Amino acid sequence: MPPKKVHSAKGQVGLERQLKALKLMLIERIIESKEKKFTSKYRMVKHFDRKKVERAIKKAERQVSEAQTPQEKESSKQKLYELQIDYNYIMYFPKGRKYMSLYPTTDADNPNMISRRNKIRELIREAMENSELDSLNRHLEQSQYKLIELTPEIAALFDEIRIQGEEFPSLCIKAALPHEEPILCTKDKTFTIRKQHYSNSLLLLSPSLTFVPNVRNRQRDEVNDVDMIDDFEKISNDDSERVNQINIDESEESSILRAFEVVDVLNYFCELTLSAPKIEQLNELLQPTIYKGPEEESGYKDKKFYTFDELDNLVQASVKELKQALESKFALEIDGYWRYIDHEYVYDIFSTILSFIDLFSAQLESISLKNACDAVNGYGHPKFIIQHIFECFSESIDFTDESNPIFKLSKEKVCRFFGIHVLKDMDKLYNERIPLDLFFESWDKAVPFEDNAIIFNHSLNHLIGRSKKNQLIRYFPVSKLSSSPKQRFKQLFSIKSEWREDFIKPFLVDFCLDSDKFSTKKFNELLLEYTKILYLEGRIYREEGMVFYTSKWPISLI
Repeated sequence: MPPKKVHSAKGQVGLERQLKALKLMLIERIIESKEKKFTSKYRMVKHFDRKKVERAIKKAERQVSEAQTPQEKESSKQKLYELQIDYNYIMYFPKGRKYMSLYPTTDADNPNMISRRNKIRELIREAMENSELDSLNRHLEQSQYKLIELTPEIAALFDEIRIQGEEFPSLCIKAALPHEEPILCTKDKTFTIRKQHYSNSLLLLSPSLTFVPNVRNRQRDEVNDVDMIDDFEKISNDDSERVNQINIDESEESSILRAFEVVDVLNYFCELTLSAPKIEQLNELLQPTIYKGPEEESGYKDKKFYTFDELDNLVQASVKELKQALESKFALEIDGYWRYIDHEYVYDIFSTILSFIDLFSAQLESISLKNACDAVNGYGHPKFIIQHIFECFSESIDFTDESNPIFKLSKEKVCRFFGIHVLKDMDKLYNERIPLDLFFESWDKAVPFEDNAIIFNHSLNHLIGRSKKNQLIRYFPVSKLSSSPKQRFKQLFSIKSEWREDFIKPFLVDFCLDSDKFSTKKFNELLLEYTKILYLEGRIYREEGMVFYTSKWPISLI
């Protein structure tokens, strides 16, 4: 065996660069050869399809001009438009794919083939509407496959499915509308799927059973490296089918070139990022059928109601997060459909019962369902609604007597509910700020507990501003904000340019949960990414020991 030629470090770097350039040339030649192959193979099929469609278009144009009534003319125009889609389907079909005829002679009823053909037709339709036919072929060429980078947690779920053969209906990708950003949901978490582009293209290969002689098993010098191209051209002329399947085997000891088929060319991969669920979609679905009492039900005959499975399909959230959102909004399943309970309706029932209990000096820590029902006897409120309201406001329930459970009310939940009601009552449109002392005065009258101020600071989502004389407050619920961290910070800094740490924290809790517990680490990472600390006269500005934050960028650039 002749001794292996040794190159200098500089020469080695030059050879490696040449090798990379040759690989890129080979990739381009493979793709080009594949397109030529399919163009030649399906030229006659596309020719006959085009002739049939052209004849049909001429016939449809005559029908449009000869139509006697507006209905006939509209029907003929629609038929003509569909035929124009068929024509563009033929002309703009991706060159690197096997052509699927519009008039197949075999497998005409193949559901997979029909589905793939209809998908391309819909993309053609959309491109025609947006005047983007010229860029369509490139889009189709690169959209056949998607590569997703899995987190260890998601990868473990797939391993569990593979090992146990278990079905995972809760592991799914959701995007109910075309404009929605897709998300991946597990049983209890939501991940946003975002594109991350490669600096170079990535080839997706499929193994082949055929082999071709190895042209790289020689000394790696400049002359022989350049000669590789001549070898590939020779193979290409002999057998174009094999050129489509050549891929370089990096092993020095291998005496063959492994054969692969280039399935697709990828320019990006999909990255999973843990995110907050898009619960705001619930309001759009359930608000139109909000429950206001039995007497209002006749007005909902023509409204759309939703089961839990339907909500799970439409709302971009995991099953656990969806259940928690329904619970937090006092939602209730009535006759198999989920309904919001009107805030004013809940307030009327709950305040009447609490007034009755306070009148008879009953203990708020021990209220039976029977006593609660007796308090509103004659008002016509259903028993299941009363029980549901007390379940929502209780910290524990004694079901020793299942027909008459005993509720221990949560002071924090009750105070928070009445605090929100006072703010809503003072400011129906959420655009007027209320003096803080007036709010506390009204709140104290509404709630039968003490120390409301302490509960207030931990329970309410609120905005506090300063006037020259006193502090002002208004109700500002998280449900009104975007589920995207970037957009939420934009909304917050559009309202206030400076936020104290303890005031901005309630608006970011849903982004900072880790196993249902608030994560200070995630909170600090979020602030670090979107905000900067406020400095005043060269020093960090503090108030009561709390740091202030401002936007890292101008609002218009967020």
